[in-house]
Order: sequence, then structure tokens, then C-alpha cells
Amino acid sequence: MAEDHHVDVSPIGSTAVAAHRHRTANNLAYAREWGARALAREIAWQLIRYRMDNDLTQEELAQRTGTSHSQITRIESGRHLPSVTSLGKIAAALDLTLRIVLEPRDGITPPDPRAAAD
Repeated sequence: MAEDHHVDVSPIGSTAVAAHRHRTANNLAYAREWGARALAREIAWQLIRYRMDNDLTQEELAQRTGTSHSQITRIESGRHLPSVTSLGKIAAALDLTLRIVLEPRDGITPPDPRAAAD
């Protein structure tokens, strides 16, 4: 008797995650672009999470932040990286603190700047 290996697939044949993995593994340009947009995606996810947690529409968020609905849509798409100035205005309008943190990547120890001076 054959085993039933049920896998959730989309109507077009594969999950979005599987399609992404396949495309990343087989297309260097796609993989580079995906990596380059990581920060934009993280900002998008944080803005969407805030908006949803506070029961706001994109239009309401745009009104509160003094920007356009299309600007909020572009940011939330993860394809547009807003300027630090724009993020600061959004944070201030929402009574949030904007933090920019520079941290070493997992497993990478940053060089000691004092060692270069020796």
C-alpha cells in the first residue's frame, strides 16, 4: 500500500515558501534581491503588526502619520525602503520610539577598532 504524502499546495502547484526556496536556490539575482530587501520587509512587518494590533486601516494610519495612503501601501509591500526621516515622522505621529540598532550578525564577531590603531 502506497503511503499518502499529503503536502499543502497552492492552486498553482507549490507553496509560496517552497517556490521561494526553489527560486532562491536556482536564481542568484533573485537571491541577492531578496537579501537586499530584508530591511524593507522587516519594516513592513513591524508597521503592519502595529496597524493590525491597533485596529487601524492603511488610510487611518496615513492620516495619523500625515502621509498618503499610497505611501503606507508602498512601505507595507516590503518593496519600498522608507527614509529614516519618514520612519521618524511615522514613529512620532504614533507616539513610538524609533530605534536603529547595529548588531553583529549571528556568529560574527566585529573587529576591534583599537586593534587597527596598533
